[in-house]
Amino acid sequence: MLSLPADILILIFETLSVSDLTSLSLTCHDLHNIVTTYGWSAYLRANPRPSYTLSKTRSMWTPHQQALYDNLTDHAWSKPKFISRPICRPWAGKLQPVLAISPSRLVIGAWSNLHSYAFGAPNRNRLMASPPVRYEGSVSLLFAPGTHPHLEDRPRSITAISFVPDGGRDVVLDVAFLDGALERVILQPPSYSSLFDSDTPNSSAAPILQMSRTKLASMPNNDFIESLSVDSTRSVVLALASNGGARLSSIPQIDYTNLDDPLSLSSLSISDPTASHISISCRSWKSLLSLSSPYPYAAFGSSSSTPLVIHSITDGATLSPFPSAILHIRSVVDKIERRDAKLRLDRLERMQNVIEDSNTSTSTSTAGDSKPPSLPSSAVYGLTHAPHCAPWGASSQVLVSGWFDGEVRIYDLRNRDRYGTTTSYNVSAPSSAPASTSTNSTPLRSSTPAQTRQIQVPLLKPSLTLADKWSDEPIYAVSAGGGSGACVAAGTGRHSVVAMFDVRVGGYGGLVGRSGDEGLGVVSAYAKMNENSSTTNGGGGGGRGMSTRWGRDNDAPGADADGDGDGDDLEHDEGLMKGWSVHAPGNDQSPVYDVVMESDRVWGVTQARGFVFDFVSSSSLFCF
Repeated sequence: MLSLPADILILIFETLSVSDLTSLSLTCHDLHNIVTTYGWSAYLRANPRPSYTLSKTRSMWTPHQQALYDNLTDHAWSKPKFISRPICRPWAGKLQPVLAISPSRLVIGAWSNLHSYAFGAPNRNRLMASPPVRYEGSVSLLFAPGTHPHLEDRPRSITAISFVPDGGRDVVLDVAFLDGALERVILQPPSYSSLFDSDTPNSSAAPILQMSRTKLASMPNNDFIESLSVDSTRSVVLALASNGGARLSSIPQIDYTNLDDPLSLSSLSISDPTASHISISCRSWKSLLSLSSPYPYAAFGSSSSTPLVIHSITDGATLSPFPSAILHIRSVVDKIERRDAKLRLDRLERMQNVIEDSNTSTSTSTAGDSKPPSLPSSAVYGLTHAPHCAPWGASSQVLVSGWFDGEVRIYDLRNRDRYGTTTSYNVSAPSSAPASTSTNSTPLRSSTPAQTRQIQVPLLKPSLTLADKWSDEPIYAVSAGGGSGACVAAGTGRHSVVAMFDVRVGGYGGLVGRSGDEGLGVVSAYAKMNENSSTTNGGGGGGRGMSTRWGRDNDAPGADADGDGDGDDLEHDEGLMKGWSVHAPGNDQSPVYDVVMESDRVWGVTQARGFVFDFVSSSSLFCF
């Protein structure tokens, strides 16, 4: 093996595990040097573990130390073993906070305040300790008394926040408010040394966080923004209003080099760029922007009979007014497919009867049979992409969605087999408006031009469905990542419960899947919940860390999970995919309004506090 060229060794190392590389490095001095030089770097390239909180730390670690850290966190996820603790004191009142995260900091928007937490690097004396996170301070976005008397009585609750590109400083955010306002906030955090170069981070002197802000153009009719989605590579932001209005606009290029100068910050003027506007005409909750996809698109979650729709984006950064695909529940799509198949069979039989009997009237009407079935209403509250190391691959065309019925559904827009049928979709548009095209290049057929047009839109069924058998609470937020990038976190609608799913069914010795849930390149699973187990409870005021492990299903084979009466929803095997759920610290009777999952931590917020699940080590230096 020592005689092989280095490029061949690198290809071999990419297929080896941590234990294999460790065994090789212990064989002899020469192999130890080769593994140190090439092996660990090749392993990291083949097994990335994205984490915002590790952005500063990884530059200080050797490839071997990075692989060791990732292996320890993956092992902690498999137990699961973690520390659960709040990251702040309880807020006054019942709030609906939101999260924004970047490689430098985590920001929580609660009521009219922004709370900032900076990510640091461990002390060189304890280089392998957990990367620290320190509280930077809070700022209020309320108007000073007397400065805006006509606006002081308007609600200033924050509804959405998102970081925007600023050259890597991660201090510029777009903040939306309940009164319909939209502002760009530039944080001026304390110096890094004052936060991290002290052995006593929780000193009596509170950090001083300052900011400046600039008003941006609000949505039409001053509707408040429910969701903000930013593509940092192309400097584009997608804003979704509560009534269904959507705006896609470019972020103006501004010189942020003088952010430390308060005078230059206060004089910043941001012009309103030319934007693309559409309306999906229903109560909307979540948006997701994907410009890196081969077919750029925007996804919208709403409360309607079409709760999750895909709108294509042209090269000119223009939103299509018509959906290119409707993503719905599998049982609903299957029913429509069966109905369409029956209609085709009935038409074929009629044609055969006409040919066989020339006296049969050919004017038989099928208008009643061809009436499109109505789709049931539901709601989608959470949308996200998976990290590049996910088992289904690094594709931005895979969507993870959280639904009102308590299920997490994963859709693969690349899978043509999932576009089983089409449905009619009414749109109000001029007769000359062009028809859209779907993300799988299927043209949409339009009816006779009129003020209200009817187009045929493909229906897409999920490729993977995850759920908790014992809970039907709505899923308010979803995030993907975790151990090996194979986990999904779902924030539920009550009792501050976060449900965790792992899509690697094979690692748990069995599966139970929905019939027809193929695709994504992974074994499909329908997680069910049973058996109790405990999880590590962090000290230091971490609260009670309760969890439940999901085990073997007690349903009979062929159970009817979706209630459609066909009784063929589940394909049972010897075992089940295992999952678990955990209460956030404090056990608040509250939804989990937002979650962000990394390779080593899960951040979340309830109505009373922010919290974190830390999978690094119970002896970590994680502190606030």
